[in-house]
Amino acid sequence: MDMDMDMDMDMDMDTPRPEEETNDALRSSLHDRKLTPRSYVRAARESGVHARKVAEALRQFFAGIRRSTPQPTKRMPLGLRLVMISDTHGAHRKLSMPDGDLLVHGGDFTKYGRMEDALDFNDWLGELPYKHKVVVLGNHEANSRWAAKGNAATILSNATLLRQSMTEVPVPPAEAGAAPRTVRVFGTDFFWPMETPNPHYSQIPLGTDVLITHGPARGHVDNGKGCKELLRHVQRVRPRVLCSGHIHDAHGVCHGDGTLEGTAFVNAANAKNGHSHMGWDPVVMDI
Repeated sequence: MDMDMDMDMDMDMDTPRPEEETNDALRSSLHDRKLTPRSYVRAARESGVHARKVAEALRQFFAGIRRSTPQPTKRMPLGLRLVMISDTHGAHRKLSMPDGDLLVHGGDFTKYGRMEDALDFNDWLGELPYKHKVVVLGNHEANSRWAAKGNAATILSNATLLRQSMTEVPVPPAEAGAAPRTVRVFGTDFFWPMETPNPHYSQIPLGTDVLITHGPARGHVDNGKGCKELLRHVQRVRPRVLCSGHIHDAHGVCHGDGTLEGTAFVNAANAKNGHSHMGWDPVVMDI
């Protein structure tokens, strides 16, 4: 009789409880990224899993993330001063321009793609003293006939127009006798925010120092209106600077953390209260 009782007890000890089996399956889904932490907690509570075991599973999950997250390397100064503007909408001559080495315009230099705005903008660029000038198209230009016909680069003869392309800007060597250095600048065409993959962003190469996109990345100087897919590629490429505009009232600078540490996010929009009101100053940054 006692032997039978002992056997029953042994079997009870060896047989996992239903909630333990459920928790093992849920933990596996969590670590395989099939469940988010929030979804795991909800499912575990509904299955009667003890709070202590839920907490332990979350601790192990987040510890694994920290171990697998690549650490950003320390950024060495390149000795280049950026002057960043965007969304001037034909009112560029109202700006007071500071000194710098590289002028970056993040797009929307016209109002509704007007040719007269583009021509005067190009004349104005020719009057500015910056040694290097790069421009991308905004949504106002992307919808214009002259851009659609491939004439944008010809019109902007006083700058380098970047359309899914890169230019390299030379900078002085770090010290006498050292090898010359370059700053790699990549500019994209205009795309509306996307949740799904954008193959054009896959063209942004590793090693890009300055990335220019008309629209901002999600969660960074965007007032909640930026592109999630762009943010994913910023995490992949890790440029020193992402320069954008488009969201006029989100003008400013913020710095990434975690997997985005070392990247400065700039919304350089100059238009503040309407297209013609240049209420925001150019953004100056040394890299």
